[in-house]
Amino acid sequence: MKIYLNSAALRFIRLPLLLAAALVILTPFAAAAGTSHPGTILSAADLQKIFVRRINRDSAATAAAGRQRQIINFNSSPETIELPPGVISYQTISKTKNSEPGRQIVRLAILVNGREQARVTLSGDVQLLGDVVCLSRALQRHTILTPDDLDVVHRNIGQLGADFIADPRLVVGRELKTTLQTGAIIYGRLLKNPTMVKRGALVSIMAISGPLTIKAAGQVKTAGAKGDIVRVKNLMSRREIYARVISPSEVQVDF
Repeated sequence: MKIYLNSAALRFIRLPLLLAAALVILTPFAAAAGTSHPGTILSAADLQKIFVRRINRDSAATAAAGRQRQIINFNSSPETIELPPGVISYQTISKTKNSEPGRQIVRLAILVNGREQARVTLSGDVQLLGDVVCLSRALQRHTILTPDDLDVVHRNIGQLGADFIADPRLVVGRELKTTLQTGAIIYGRLLKNPTMVKRGALVSIMAISGPLTIKAAGQVKTAGAKGDIVRVKNLMSRREIYARVISPSEVQVDF
């Protein structure tokens, strides 16, 4: 049996199909219009990198040879920041004035496409690492230091002060003023040049004036290192004078 449909019936049957096709076409556009594009999330690790860059940029001490900066106990408030899409930049609101190692605090405004989106406080303990000369063994006062007596260690030097020694060449041949234990840090104030002339030693006293050099026999009355001014008795005139130590056998009168 054949069934013949008029035009009205055909339009009725086709309508659901057309609606379905329209829905298939419109659905992607509707979804796209309702979806929010994700921005950027600054994690704690991202914020720490920003903090390190700011500290290193503002600190001149980092440039010192053989020295490095290390950040410990880092903290950020807030811990993470969510930002909209765009070009991210930063502006320093305030920073700890002291640029030396220690606790540093940096407050930043975070901008996206030039507009401020958030503020964050970053802080951390800044350590300055460098070489330090230490004793490799315990030594007594008056010891003349040799390379075997020394070790060079890499450590936090931020709290050591300016008198510690980093180069062992500045230590070898000098004399300890005090007894030190193994591992003791060598400071300049703990060293002196070794005694070159002792009390009672016989020396030659030189007086130089232009091309003229006069020499006389003398006896040292106060011990001293090279370059020290010591008291010397002129054995010819029996007078005591002051002269600079030149060598173990010579002192020089300064005019």
